[in-house]
Amino acid sequence: MTLFSINKQFWLGKTTKIVKSVTRFNTSATGDIVKAVVTKGKKVGEYVGRVLCRAIGSFDIATKAGRISGINQKHCSAIHKKDGYSYA
Repeated sequence: MTLFSINKQFWLGKTTKIVKSVTRFNTSATGDIVKAVVTKGKKVGEYVGRVLCRAIGSFDIATKAGRISGINQKHCSAIHKKDGYSYA
């Protein structure tokens, strides 16, 4: 490692990625209770639980059995909108 590369790292530093926070996507928001019916793909089945909105546009669903990640919004239908209480 040369002296130039050490100085370059010192002056430039590490680059950090800024992640935006998403709480609402289409009609669903983080905390809503949803039912997802997935008919094809890797995650086939019916899931009921609390929705978590991701920055890329897909949902995570927190169920009693665990967390299901990467569910598209077209598979989800809202059962109960977020009102400040925890039902799951």
